[in-house]
Amino acid sequence: MKTLIQNQVASSRWTLPATLLWAAVIWLSDGLIAENWWMQAACYVLCTYLMAELNNSNALIRTFTRLVSVSFLMLTCMAGNLGSLKGILTLLSIIATYTALFRTYQDQQAAGWAYYTFLTLALGSLADCHLLLLAPVWWLLMGLALNSLSWRTFTASLLGLATPYWILSGWHIYQGTWSSLANHLKPLTQWSLNTGSIATDWFSTTVAALTFLSGIMGIVHYMRTNYRDKIRIRQYYYCFITLTLIAGTLIFVQPQYHDLLQNLLIVSVAPLVAHFFALTHTRWTNAAFIITTLLVIGLTVYRVWIS
Repeated sequence: MKTLIQNQVASSRWTLPATLLWAAVIWLSDGLIAENWWMQAACYVLCTYLMAELNNSNALIRTFTRLVSVSFLMLTCMAGNLGSLKGILTLLSIIATYTALFRTYQDQQAAGWAYYTFLTLALGSLADCHLLLLAPVWWLLMGLALNSLSWRTFTASLLGLATPYWILSGWHIYQGTWSSLANHLKPLTQWSLNTGSIATDWFSTTVAALTFLSGIMGIVHYMRTNYRDKIRIRQYYYCFITLTLIAGTLIFVQPQYHDLLQNLLIVSVAPLVAHFFALTHTRWTNAAFIITTLLVIGLTVYRVWIS
C-alpha cells in the first residue's frame, strides 16, 4: 500500500500546501492582480478553511488526510469562474450551510444551528435567489438523514430564511425602492422546462461530466464500504450523495443554472472523492487516481491557456 502514489499523496502533509500553491498560481493566471479580485480571493480562502473545518470537526474520513480540501481546490480551479463575486458568494454559502446543518445531527432542539443553517442559505440567496430552492432539500435531509427536524427547528429555519429579507424589506420601503427586492425574487417564479435553446460550451459540459462521474465513483465506493464508518458519518455522506445526484442531474437538465449547480456539485463531490482515494489501495484505484488527477490538471491548464 505504501508504494502506491494514491496513498502517498493522500497521507502526505505536503499535499495541501502544494495544492494551495497550485491554486495561487491559477488565481494569478486568471487575473487576480490585473482584475483586482481581492474580495473574491478572500472569500475563496474562507471557503477552503470551511471545507477543512467541515472535515476536521465531523471526522469525515477515518484516517489522516487533507484530501477533502485538496479535492475542493482542484475542482474549483478546474471549473474556473473564480472572478465571479456572485459565484464565490454562493459557493461560500453552500459550504457554510453544510457546516451548520451537520451541527443539528439528532438534536431536535437545535434551534440555533437550524437558524444559522437557513440564515447562511438566505444570505447566499441575496447573490443568487435560486439558492432558496434548496430549502426543501435541507428540510428533507434534516428529517430523513439527520433526524433533527421538529417544529422547533422548522420554525427556526423559517426565521433564518426570513431574517435577511425582513431587514432588507424595511430598508427598501424606507428608501422607496421595494420593487427592487421583488425583482430580485422574480426569477423564482420563472422555471422553464424548455432548455433546447440553452447550451453550455463543450468545456463546461466536460468539467461538469468529469465532476459528476467522480462523484458517482465515490458514491459506488461509499455504498460498498459504508459499514466501516460510524452511523453519524454515514448520515453525513448520505447528505453529500443526495445533493450530488440532484445537482449532477439538474446541471444537464437545466443548464441555465450551470454556475450555481456546479458549485453545489463540487462541494458535495469533494468529500466523496476524498473518501474514495484516501481509503482504497489497489492498482485499479491507483490508476483511477492518476488518470483523474491528470484530467483535472489538463483541463485546468487548458482553461487558463484559452482564457
